[in-house]
Amino acid sequence: MLVEITTTQEQALIARARQGDEDAFRALFDAYFPAIYAYVASQAERQQDAEDIVQNAFSKVVAGLPNFDYRGAGSFRAWLFQIASSQIHDFYRKHKRANGHIPLDSLPELQSQSMPAEELADLNMLIDRLSPRRRDVMRLKKQGFSNQEIAQKLGLDDRTVSSHFRKGLKDLAKLYRSET
Repeated sequence: MLVEITTTQEQALIARARQGDEDAFRALFDAYFPAIYAYVASQAERQQDAEDIVQNAFSKVVAGLPNFDYRGAGSFRAWLFQIASSQIHDFYRKHKRANGHIPLDSLPELQSQSMPAEELADLNMLIDRLSPRRRDVMRLKKQGFSNQEIAQKLGLDDRTVSSHFRKGLKDLAKLYRSET
């Protein structure tokens, strides 16, 4: 179940969670878990890996929350995805495995309402074939991040993100045409 919170609610929940309010943290967890899990699962080799990575990521969130610096709308979400991305890289560095892929069609509650599961899986496979930077930009765009949020997360300029996204779309179209 997807839980949406406003920026004002998010800010209040963060403040309460920083003071140890478990209900506030649970509300933040419920709001962001589906997107974090989908992001991690799209890059994980196995479902078990995704679960382990997400668990590690939220443990880091709990530990780091007292030091989190709220910088406005989207900053908390970007921070969560930065932690998740870091945990993905750490996990695979420790396990010395290539970063794999679990199709999102294996996660029925996270499927796009407008795209059949098979097409979503095909799109994910095409995205996996993009260059690493374009792949990261496309995955974050699929998660609903703005160019500014992606730029912050990846340490890029907004215009660079826009360029990678535009070129990524062209690359995807070319890959799709070559597949059909």
